[in-house]
Amino acid sequence: MAHRLLINGALVLTGDVGDLWGDGSGFTSKDVLEALAEHGEGDLTVHLNSGGGRAWDGVAIYNALRAHRGKVTIYVDAAALSAASVIVLAGE
Repeated sequence: MAHRLLINGALVLTGDVGDLWGDGSGFTSKDVLEALAEHGEGDLTVHLNSGGGRAWDGVAIYNALRAHRGKVTIYVDAAALSAASVIVLAGE
């Protein structure tokens, strides 16, 4: 069950970090890289609401956001726990 991460120009990360259950319900680093490629360069707003998940996906998403060409602003809509707390650190 793949879902769009880029909504109205913003990256929306909700649910598990990584595909914990094998059903595509979480967001992976690959999903984020594809969304960033679609967005292109320029400032980016990220909305995050996650209880966490796979540490390596969290670190890879952090690295992708830090490498993004443009200002990255991250809003925690409700929670950023565990692996999601690493993603928050990529914001300015």
